[in-house]
Amino acid sequence: MQRYFNQLYAKGKSRRNLVQLAQKIAKRKQIDLTDETVKARSLFTWENSDSSMEVSVEDSLLHTLKQLHAGLLGVNPQNGAILTWIGGIDFSHYPYDQVLAKRQLASTFKPILYAEALRSGRKPCDYISNENIVLSDYDNWSPQNYDGSSGGSYSFAAALANSKNLPTVHLYFETQQERLKQLWNDLGFIDPLHEGPSVILGTNSVSMLELAIACSSFANGGKVVDS
Repeated sequence: MQRYFNQLYAKGKSRRNLVQLAQKIAKRKQIDLTDETVKARSLFTWENSDSSMEVSVEDSLLHTLKQLHAGLLGVNPQNGAILTWIGGIDFSHYPYDQVLAKRQLASTFKPILYAEALRSGRKPCDYISNENIVLSDYDNWSPQNYDGSSGGSYSFAAALANSKNLPTVHLYFETQQERLKQLWNDLGFIDPLHEGPSVILGTNSVSMLELAIACSSFANGGKVVDS
C-alpha cells in the first residue's frame, strides 16, 4: 500500500492531489497560494547551530499522510471465519497490528446498550427522553448531543440511528446494570465493563477483533461465534 502510494506520488498524480488539498486548506485560512508557490512556501523552518530545514506545505502533507494508519478485519458472522486481516499499511515500516490494538469504543458501544434494552422487553418504537440532564452524582456532568440539540424524545430506532447521547444516557439509567454487564461478558469482551454513565460514550478500550466478534452476533441471530 505504501509503495503504491509512493509510486503514484512519484508519477505526479498524488502530488497534484496534495497541491489541491493544500490550496483548499489555504483558501479556508484565507492564505493565497498558487500552484507555483504551494511547494515553495515553507510551512515551518527549523534551525539550529548545525543545520536548517524548510518544509513545504506539500511535503508536510505527504509526511502526515504517511503517518495515517488503519486496519481492516473481515469476519464471517455465521461461523467466525476470518476473511480479511490487515493490520496496517506497511509492516516493514510500522510493525504494529491495528486489529489487535485496543482503542476506545466511542459510539460503537451504543448498540450493546440498546440490545440489552430490547432483550429486556423494550421495543424499537418506544420513546426515550432527549431532555438535558445534569448528573449531580458525577461532578455535575451534563452530557450533550454532538449537534447540541435537546428536547422532546426519540424512538429507540431513531436515537440509535442518529447516535444521540442524551437519550442513551436516559436509557442507561433505566437499564439494569448487572444485565448490561452480563451481556458485555456474553459478547466476549475481555476487560470488565466500566462503571458509571460515561460508559455510554464508549470509554472502554477493546480491540477490533473483540468488536468484530461481538458485532457478529447482531448478524447471526444473537449467537456469538469464536474467531
